[in-house]
Amino acid sequence: MDILFYFGHPAKFNFFKNTINSLLFKGHHVDIFINGKDVLEDLVIAEGWEYYNLFPEGRKIKGIPPKISILINITRTLFKLLLKINKKKYDLFVTSDLLVIIGKIKKVPSILVTDDDLKGAPNQWLLFKYADYIFAPKICNLGKYESKKISFYGYKALGHLHPNHFTPSVEIINKYNLQPDTYFFIRTVAVISHHDSGMHGIKDELLSKIIQFLEQFGKVLLNSEREVPRHLQKYLLKFNKNEISHILAFSKMVISDSSTVCAEAAVLGVPTIEFNSWFQLYEQPKELAKYDLVFYTFNESELFSQAKSILETNDVKVLQMGKRQKMLNNCVDVSSLLTWLIEMFPKSVEMLSDNPEYQRNFK
Repeated sequence: MDILFYFGHPAKFNFFKNTINSLLFKGHHVDIFINGKDVLEDLVIAEGWEYYNLFPEGRKIKGIPPKISILINITRTLFKLLLKINKKKYDLFVTSDLLVIIGKIKKVPSILVTDDDLKGAPNQWLLFKYADYIFAPKICNLGKYESKKISFYGYKALGHLHPNHFTPSVEIINKYNLQPDTYFFIRTVAVISHHDSGMHGIKDELLSKIIQFLEQFGKVLLNSEREVPRHLQKYLLKFNKNEISHILAFSKMVISDSSTVCAEAAVLGVPTIEFNSWFQLYEQPKELAKYDLVFYTFNESELFSQAKSILETNDVKVLQMGKRQKMLNNCVDVSSLLTWLIEMFPKSVEMLSDNPEYQRNFK
């Protein structure tokens, strides 16, 4: 098959990584387009893929109103995609971005991958509208686009962290002078995405309080999208970005306002607290909370109370791993399922539509 993948975020790289490698190994022709966001290009280069970066400097435009910026970026992206694809022939587009619109123009079927609910990221309506199929966790609510959904039993984080594909390495964390279960990991985001408007996460004052509390019980590691105050910079950990999963896996506790990082830590069986004002907009966090794999709050007192409870619980990591196994028992190997879906397309879509339980073969 001739397949084009297009994505613009490190989290989507992680989700697609195993599927792309499997397709390449099996001899399929795979083209990869990306946007130069954060560390995405570094991750792609480290994987050894051939790729094309549509926006090496990133796609954000500073100094103009967000709504105008979005319209300009849609136009720029579509133009660049059309120019780059030109007369190439593809059997399928797989994406998390505007490639779905090009699919309609070029009459190429498209699969959009997301784990966002429509109410939580309403701007995705444009992608949902033009996608032929939407590959999303069963728990996600796509509103009026539910009929397009190819549901999978699991979560985006399992795309790269399912035990079939990922084994934490002590040797990797040793490179950073770390030992298992002796350190805490804090991740803060910038909160600048268009769907983050009016939302709030861990601000500097609270970040200082969290670090001051945790360092009584172990080493504190900080990773931040935004600039942090000078007195907190000594906690920043420099690490290879494609090794963050190993660092998360051996953490004593993870506290973050990043839904992506919290989901990743949770499915790894790490005690996790997510602190932000937007978690209630999404169904996936509620599902993970049912397994007691992650605690969500936007209340400072609750945050510290939960952190204290985790620290006082005997064998907390063992307990969390047991909860993780219960979760895994109800989930599939998402990467293997997606690989099969692509290879067998369009027959695979019909098979899952007729019998959603068929995906249980991918465990």
